[in-house]
Amino acid sequence: MNYKVITILTYLSLCYCHIGDTSKYTSKDIGQLVENWESKFADVYKQLEIVNLGWQKEIAINKEFREKLAIQEHAIEKLRGQRDVQSIIRKGRQGSEVVAFTAYLDHEMTNLGPDHTIQFGAVELNEGGAYNNNTGVFTAPMDGVYLFSFAVEDYHPHRLWTKLVVDGQLKASVIEWPGPNHNNAQGSNTVVLRLTSGQSVLVAVDSRESGDSLQGWSNLRSTMFTGVYLGP
Repeated sequence: MNYKVITILTYLSLCYCHIGDTSKYTSKDIGQLVENWESKFADVYKQLEIVNLGWQKEIAINKEFREKLAIQEHAIEKLRGQRDVQSIIRKGRQGSEVVAFTAYLDHEMTNLGPDHTIQFGAVELNEGGAYNNNTGVFTAPMDGVYLFSFAVEDYHPHRLWTKLVVDGQLKASVIEWPGPNHNNAQGSNTVVLRLTSGQSVLVAVDSRESGDSLQGWSNLRSTMFTGVYLGP
């Protein structure tokens, strides 16, 4: 029930109880009594209005608090979901095999002919053991995307083409040309490839126009071959 109705009924009841038998009072007395009660009731009504405004304010504050709380709870649930996804990704990465290698030439190679495989015999890293430093061949242990980079350097006055091949198919080329003054020259290239398990990757001398030597330095490591498994 509306508090205003309750207040009015209470007022009428109090008036009746207080006045009782109206025959004992003159009309002036009754008028004065009613006026007094109206004045008192007006004060009570004002207090009730103040209380009502307070209630409305509290209701509005509570509503705003509940809305903010709901937003925060939603944000927390979203963060929990993101954390769960990140945990799954992290566990997947931890569970997958790491495949990565870096090898370099630590001595000079001469008498190179067309399609001669360059054997990068010095190994810096060979996680997963997929690179064979005796043959210079990397064998993909699993299907997925791989990144390969290779660089060659020499100082002899000839032009040398090299190539990165997958199962005999050209995927990238490098050319280095020291020029007639025996200046050191280096060329490099990088490629991202999708491989299937068992495919072979190597760097070889190209058959188009080739010199017959490559320079390798253990302290400079300027002729190198690198590969890494990126993911499925």
